[in-house]
Amino acid sequence: MKRELALAVAVGTGSFLTVRVDAASVRASGFVDVHAGYGSNPFFTLTSQGPSPTAGVTLSGTLSRLTQRSRTEISGQADIDHSIKHYGTVQNYSATLRHNQQISQFITASAYGAYDNSINPPPSYSTKSSDLQPETDLLTVGQRTHRISGGLDFTYEPDQKNLWQAGINGSHATFSGGRANAYNQYGASLGYLRTINGHTKIGIQGGVSEVLSTSNPKSRSYSTGLQLVQQINATWKFEGGLSMLLQSIAGGHFKTLGFNGSLCGNYPRLTVCFTGSRMSAASGLGGLRTDTQAGTRINYKLTPHSTVGVSGTYDISTSGQSIIPAQKYYDGAIDYRHDIGPRLQAGFSGRAQRRDYGTLFSPTGNKVNAYTGTFNIVWNFGRRS
Repeated sequence: MKRELALAVAVGTGSFLTVRVDAASVRASGFVDVHAGYGSNPFFTLTSQGPSPTAGVTLSGTLSRLTQRSRTEISGQADIDHSIKHYGTVQNYSATLRHNQQISQFITASAYGAYDNSINPPPSYSTKSSDLQPETDLLTVGQRTHRISGGLDFTYEPDQKNLWQAGINGSHATFSGGRANAYNQYGASLGYLRTINGHTKIGIQGGVSEVLSTSNPKSRSYSTGLQLVQQINATWKFEGGLSMLLQSIAGGHFKTLGFNGSLCGNYPRLTVCFTGSRMSAASGLGGLRTDTQAGTRINYKLTPHSTVGVSGTYDISTSGQSIIPAQKYYDGAIDYRHDIGPRLQAGFSGRAQRRDYGTLFSPTGNKVNAYTGTFNIVWNFGRRS
């Protein structure tokens, strides 16, 4: 724990200026968020211990190095929150290293490595609604997850109309508490995108993913389908596609229709996004699952110095094996922030969550709720653009 916190602090407080080192631009930025409020049932236990006053701090920092042909970025975040009653202190840490490289006129490559140690889903007291996101592994909600992940991607763009993409990724996840088992996940993808005109791009995308765990020795998923990028008008843009998902789990074979899509509109003061997806997702219980999600994100600029955001997500996780019943997750949030000065913001955030275990623990089903409301003071440091 101390080593992860030290990394986040070092990244967050390393430098406040942009400097030049061997023709490279080095930038540091981040924020400190101090918050206090009220919350209940952060671990989604079946028998909640009741509400409690809560207080905490979030420290986030990013250090970037840019050249004409590359960008390297290391970021870290530490979140420490204390509930005065019932739940004690919760600590969440994460760190990510990314590198993008222009190899030639036509080829670019990107690589990343990440470490995360947090409760699933991690409690969010941010005043940015985009941070209020649920995890896809609904079977391990409320448990601490330790995850190491990485990936490598290549793009080949021989001209302005053709784009090829290929990538590989992997992760290792372990869990503290509960019934979840550690697993390894490996994946690869290949895609092609063709520009038809200034408004339309079409392509094809395929991928394979394998999950290895003690609870399910070998699960594999294949997907292939069509992709579409459509600039509808100056305000609205659609990106998405349809695919066929084929899953092999414990000797059984299952197929379903997969999809992914986002429809976003950008107005001078309003941003609206509708998202949806159905894809294979790894789980600490039951190996490979099918995860279906729908969400909405709305941000509205009330004044030049104040913004309000609203978000909502519905997520359902199922399996063709039918051994573990469907798991459902609901997440709704609202946040408000106001610029007090060039670097100082104040605001509040509220979040309500609900999990439906189905008949996992009881023949009649189980549902649990959680909520959090906090007031936030945020100080931004370093270069913000």
